Amino acid sequence: MKHRNVIMFGASLIGLFILFQEVEFSTTEEKYQKHILEAFEGVKLEGPEKSTARDVLMTMNPKTGEIPVTNVQEHFAAKRKGRASETDFKWEQINTEIAGRVRAIMVDPNDGNKLWAGAVTGGLWYSSDFRNNSAWIPVSDDWESLSISSISFDPNNTQTFYVGTGESFTSVNIYRESTSAGAGIYKTTDGGTTWTLLSSTTAFDYVNDIVVRDEEGTSVIYAGVASGIYQGNIFSSSPSDGLFRSADGGITWTQVLPNIAGESVPYAVSDIELTSSGDLFVGTMRNLEIKGAGLILNSSDGLTWQVEDRHVTQITSEFGSDAIPGRVRLASQGDIVYAVATGGFLNSANQIRDNPNFTRIMRLEGGTWSDLAGPPNSWASIPWHALAIGVDPNNSDRLAIGGLNAHALSSATAGSLSWVEVSDWASMYHFSDYLIPYFGLQNSDSVTNHFVHADIHAIEFVGSSSDEVLFSNDGGVHFSADFTKSFGIPSGERLDEYSSFKHVNNSFATTQYYTVALHPDAGNNEVLAGSQDNSTHTNEDGAITYAHMIGGGDGAYCFFDQDDPDLRITSSQVNNYNIWIGEVGYFYGFGSGTFINPAEYDDRSNLLYANVAVDGGFEMLITSLQGQLLDNIAILNINPFLEKDMLGLDTLSYITLGTNTTTAFSFLKLSPHDDAANATMILGNQLGDIYRVTGLPNNPASAKIDNDQLPVGYVSSIDIGDTNGDILVTLSNYGVESVWHTRNGGVTWNNLDRNLPDVPVRHGIFNPLDDQQIILATETGIWGLENALDESSEWISYNANFPNVRVDMIKARGSDSVIVAATHGRGLFLGKFSQGQVVEEVLAVDPIPNYSVYPNPTSGNVYFDFEASSVQVFSIEGKLLEQFGKGQEVDLSRYEKGVYLLRITDNLSKTKSFRILKEE
Repeated sequence: MKHRNVIMFGASLIGLFILFQEVEFSTTEEKYQKHILEAFEGVKLEGPEKSTARDVLMTMNPKTGEIPVTNVQEHFAAKRKGRASETDFKWEQINTEIAGRVRAIMVDPNDGNKLWAGAVTGGLWYSSDFRNNSAWIPVSDDWESLSISSISFDPNNTQTFYVGTGESFTSVNIYRESTSAGAGIYKTTDGGTTWTLLSSTTAFDYVNDIVVRDEEGTSVIYAGVASGIYQGNIFSSSPSDGLFRSADGGITWTQVLPNIAGESVPYAVSDIELTSSGDLFVGTMRNLEIKGAGLILNSSDGLTWQVEDRHVTQITSEFGSDAIPGRVRLASQGDIVYAVATGGFLNSANQIRDNPNFTRIMRLEGGTWSDLAGPPNSWASIPWHALAIGVDPNNSDRLAIGGLNAHALSSATAGSLSWVEVSDWASMYHFSDYLIPYFGLQNSDSVTNHFVHADIHAIEFVGSSSDEVLFSNDGGVHFSADFTKSFGIPSGERLDEYSSFKHVNNSFATTQYYTVALHPDAGNNEVLAGSQDNSTHTNEDGAITYAHMIGGGDGAYCFFDQDDPDLRITSSQVNNYNIWIGEVGYFYGFGSGTFINPAEYDDRSNLLYANVAVDGGFEMLITSLQGQLLDNIAILNINPFLEKDMLGLDTLSYITLGTNTTTAFSFLKLSPHDDAANATMILGNQLGDIYRVTGLPNNPASAKIDNDQLPVGYVSSIDIGDTNGDILVTLSNYGVESVWHTRNGGVTWNNLDRNLPDVPVRHGIFNPLDDQQIILATETGIWGLENALDESSEWISYNANFPNVRVDMIKARGSDSVIVAATHGRGLFLGKFSQGQVVEEVLAVDPIPNYSVYPNPTSGNVYFDFEASSVQVFSIEGKLLEQFGKGQEVDLSRYEKGVYLLRITDNLSKTKSFRILKEE
């Protein structure tokens, strides 16, 4: 039986990384480790798949090894249809010009100034005047999937568009998912005002391309569909691969490609191209069995097909039968067709590494294919992920190609081909006010005008223009208005005059964030935020711009010093840190740690604590072999950079905690309640174990405090409330109870899942004004629990005007109740715990007074130094025992000895909780 949208983890690869015996796995922990071992045997992760591997570990059901992403899509479908209740919470987008990955672009056929773009986790957007960089508008925030890879329009009715969801070109083998699978094909018949999900396509998890062809007055849709796999773990979809044809507007579909030679399944489609005479060309990619790639199929009627195997024959002839063809990208002008095709070998870890030496460009003219020599191999360094080609609409000899950077060719038929590199992704760093002095760069228009973000996915000449060209990439959309300069004849290896580019990403908030930090001062909404592929950002002038990049690589954990917010710490993957004092930066790298490595900063001592287990950036459950650092954390001493006392510590030191953990730590949380020289930290690991470590940094003593009451799973966050015993823990796996709470330091734990959907919970915090209120960042947006002590209180969805997007982290500020949410695909949002209130840049805040209750401990009455409007008494387990009206005291004399919680609301409706020890 096939399960749609469930990743099934089976041992289909021969393991080279860890050998394990066939034994009976009885406990959940053993099963979880078995599933992880099966999923990642022999794997050496490089590039985009590191993020994916981390996500698999965080979300896999420990018992079954499944990742049921339909849970998310079903919730979003119910929300869209009004069946999921939500509260009106006033969220505000932080403006940005740094966008996330975009694979699909289309100039509106009804308005040549309007541009449509689809982000892989941020949905469908349009810009009404892209040439003048008008603000982008999201149109798909309520769709079941925000993963967009293709878009096309009907030539017979240009008000009809089709958008294909799901991304299949991310990791190096044949994996078919980035952050989320697709939900099918969406259709509009009014130029993009309203959209409908075609019910006939809900099994199309990855729609790589769509074209609409006029066939004697009938608009016939062709959709290239793929299935998915990740390191032998099949992501089942039905139907799987093929080219699906619909002559009735998407009501019904027929698969029209022939089967792969010698197989009983059709080809997997990577690209579709339609020539001016109406001929269809299809490029293929690897299917689930690593077969059928590197071919070009063509048809004049959409039903019968000829197969061209030129690329396959060439690479196997040159490199041997072990050469494995890769995907094919296509472009045409008139009836001349170009194809760029890739290939590679299986490496020692049983992974395919597409080799730039295999990447070839071919040209079809008059029924005959010929080969073109390409630019230097570095132009398409990761062609399984980034590969694009475009043809000048006025001259079929002139080409633009893109992978890492953009290249241009002035004449494809010249005796000697002169490719010119016309963009430079590293020019991005020349925009940054922080990185220019940090790297010693020289900023100039001649440098920044050549910036096109790395990893180019689509190239589109605008209309009939040879000058206007659009590039989509991992940083959004870039535009050139003078691209014909790129077709000049070089003097040596250079042009006399180069074309210029600009990023047209105004308000294109599709960035994929992992982490965020919020400035400590009330009314100051500056953030630090670590993003996938796009470094770390700050918005100190109100918006996120390239001038505000404050780090490189994949942005990871970041911190403001709460006492001196001019001190900021940012990090990138695998424990690399930048310490910023104002705009002066210092670098320090550890050389070990997980991909987005958990860290915590102590503002009082200026010490940064970080996990150091698992080297090479591969996050995995480890019980032996590489486990020598499992029970260690690193301390990075920031004091030398501040010219302060070193506190008797080196700049970098490692300490053993004594936890006996069997896997890497996944979250670290320092208590605010202890002295900096005797700090307490709560740590969680990838198996659901929770530890308390006291005496940091010099005399650590540890205790395991989960008492085996929490499920096995990945600890995604920890927060500490009014005391060290008040602890919130979240786990991010499917199929586990995700939210846990203790009021007594771990003696007893309460499961707070209640009405939460079974989706990953990636982060959770207490309301800093009231630790009975909890807010969560989940795969289905933001959820809040108004009163953790009230057993009848249920989770409320705070997503009424929030996009259908995964949220990775949230942070809150007690001085004015501001919250910041870091989404993985829709940028950053600000809100307030006080529901209905709008965030303002300068807030007139009336903070909660510094109230007190006394005596504590008490044997009888407890008095307040303020007038209470109501008082609630709770047991330490959270049970409401008694409620009182107005007054300034409560009599606890009749209660037994123990710890009780008072929740007191004053006459200004401000609430604060107090822990009271009742003596005999």
